[in-house]
Amino acid sequence: MLPARAASDRPVFAQLRVSGELYALAACELREVLRYRAPTPLPGAPELIDGVVDLRGALIPVVDLARALGRLRPEARPKRIAVVEIRGHVLGLAAQDVLAVGAIDASQLEAPPAVAKPGGEELVCQLIRRSQAEPIPVLSLEALLARIARRGPQEVAA
Repeated sequence: MLPARAASDRPVFAQLRVSGELYALAACELREVLRYRAPTPLPGAPELIDGVVDLRGALIPVVDLARALGRLRPEARPKRIAVVEIRGHVLGLAAQDVLAVGAIDASQLEAPPAVAKPGGEELVCQLIRRSQAEPIPVLSLEALLARIARRGPQEVAA
């Protein structure tokens, strides 16, 4: 999905901090940001789903984004849940923080280097180049959905 466009026709992204690192997602995919609350576990749910939270009467599955990205740091506990919508699915993404929503110049977007993409669906679909700072990886929620489906249910210990 392409990011929303600002009035000046520039792509708009939201920034999230996950295990101390910055990531971005298309602002049009972000519905709202909640204070973190521990999800209710669902035995047998897909491996990347921590559980569900009640959002005004709707149960929203919550993904631990740090675990999905392989960036676990015990000291970097989630403080926010970014509620996103992709292809009719509403998910909560547990993150340390949601920092900013802003437009960028389209010239700042670049595909990740081919050697950094070993194949299959990739959680990082683009990079936002910044002067005087490290690039920000842009998350593909489509790829995250595919990864959740591929990992399937958790094994329940007998």
